[in-house]
Amino acid sequence: MVRFHGDHAAGCEVLGTCAYAGTVTWVPPPDGSVNIVQYGAHHRHTDVVLFFATYDANGPAQVPVAQVQRGTTGVCGDVAGSGFDFFDLPVRAGHVDVGVRTDRGDARIETRCPGPLGSDLGRLTSIRRVSVGGLRRGRVALDLSGTHSFRRRGFAGSIESTVTLELGSPRRVNSGPPPHERTRVRHVRYITSRYALEQLSGVEQIAFSGLADPLCGPFDACGAAGTIALSPSARKGDLTVVAEAPASRPRRDLFAAIGLAAQGRRSGVETYGYGRWVSDRGVTTARVGRADGSPPCTDTAGLRTGVLDFARRGSSLRLAYASPYGEPDALRTRCPGPVKTDLSEFGTLAVGRSPLAVLRHRRVVIHLNRRRSFRGDGYAGTVTPDLTLVLRRTSVRERVAVERIPVGP
Repeated sequence: MVRFHGDHAAGCEVLGTCAYAGTVTWVPPPDGSVNIVQYGAHHRHTDVVLFFATYDANGPAQVPVAQVQRGTTGVCGDVAGSGFDFFDLPVRAGHVDVGVRTDRGDARIETRCPGPLGSDLGRLTSIRRVSVGGLRRGRVALDLSGTHSFRRRGFAGSIESTVTLELGSPRRVNSGPPPHERTRVRHVRYITSRYALEQLSGVEQIAFSGLADPLCGPFDACGAAGTIALSPSARKGDLTVVAEAPASRPRRDLFAAIGLAAQGRRSGVETYGYGRWVSDRGVTTARVGRADGSPPCTDTAGLRTGVLDFARRGSSLRLAYASPYGEPDALRTRCPGPVKTDLSEFGTLAVGRSPLAVLRHRRVVIHLNRRRSFRGDGYAGTVTPDLTLVLRRTSVRERVAVERIPVGP
């Protein structure tokens, strides 16, 4: 449990958070796993992930719950939109630091309510160091309980953990097809075009206000209004665009489907694309005021990364920017306000459309500027992006893969 309050020594007057006090509570789901992946020559590299099953047969399992009091005026209650599901565990010199860390914002306690960010807390549980060999053997109990305090960016408080982790017997996972499964062979042609991200610049403005009573009440959003500005300022990243079809299809069809050729039949060719950008200068800025005249909340948070999604729509392309799953919500600061899933079901933040033919140029400029409105839990508003994405094509590769497809009995 995280207990917090606005703290003068932490600068609550500057942020406008002195009136807030509350808790965020997380009860881990009873089921989960520690996944160990070893790869490379002689298994020199090891990745370890702590996974919690956030869904079961009865629906969503436990997720973080926030309850925040604003002086004697209002109460905000909310749950984290995606909860806690997996955490990358640091591996150093053959040992693993097991626990729920939040120093990089990996664990999201952020909700629509005001409060500290995950990166303010450092960790939610104690950290226990275990050898990789010990984890592989399993059948061990790890005590992650403990209490520590924090003071940062307008808030101070304490974190209490009573979490224990009990590992059962290990089980090796085989990624290949089940033995004796009937399969058929197919030959698939892939054309892969890769782009380096040279620049993602501009500002996305999100203006919002609380919904009418009673819909605003549970989130203490009645009479609230504000803005959130996203400024990525990225100069690193990449985008991969893929065309896929049976190997019998002419190459020109696949090239045409991802904009690299003017002639060719695009129908029936599957296309998709994905990418990521990173920035050490990106920032999210929020300002939220209230009709009752209480001090406005103003805050900034780092905007470090985002994902790109490419899709073809006939003779045009659609490129979307979203907040990555498993990373802090790009909209969240320490102030109250909407979250990314209020803007769209999948957390899409900005969208741009261009003719597919622009991809025939080695250097591509795409504007993400589609304005839209939104209505979520407690808040509604408009999204006005004005972002410019500059890509440079670095390679085009072709391969024909032999794939085995399961067939029925």
